[in-house]
Amino acid sequence: MQPNKLKDAYVELCQRYAPNYYITLATNQPLDAEWMKSLLKRFAQDLDTQALGRKWFKKPTPMRVDGVCFIEKPNANLHAHCVLHVPYDLPDVAAAWTRLCPSGSVNVQEIYTDNFGAYCAKEMELRRFDSDQIALLSDFMSPTSRAASNTSLR
Repeated sequence: MQPNKLKDAYVELCQRYAPNYYITLATNQPLDAEWMKSLLKRFAQDLDTQALGRKWFKKPTPMRVDGVCFIEKPNANLHAHCVLHVPYDLPDVAAAWTRLCPSGSVNVQEIYTDNFGAYCAKEMELRRFDSDQIALLSDFMSPTSRAASNTSLR
């Protein structure tokens, strides 16, 4: 698929999640994309634990945080732009991220417009872009959790 068409498809996917938060998570360290994916998985689990309790993993997808994260600047200033649907009152995002990445920083914004996806996916137009720089939070959910709902998208 051509880079612009792929980017457009991801922008459309972002909108299908009915996102309510745009969160940038920075490590402020030169880590790789796979390391960031492991942090993103644990970050989503932490938010779900804060909001849903210890048995968060048994909850169906629509009750859990879900969305798309675009990982940028691997091996330099690694950070991720996350377009998220958070179906509960937003827990303490900064505390969750700091527990996982003490050197990191966080920027949280509520989403009010539809033009957020294009910024998040901007690096997809670069030649050095790798598909490993995208993380779908639903990929980190168990098949049981995904099966408990009609769809992983809202």
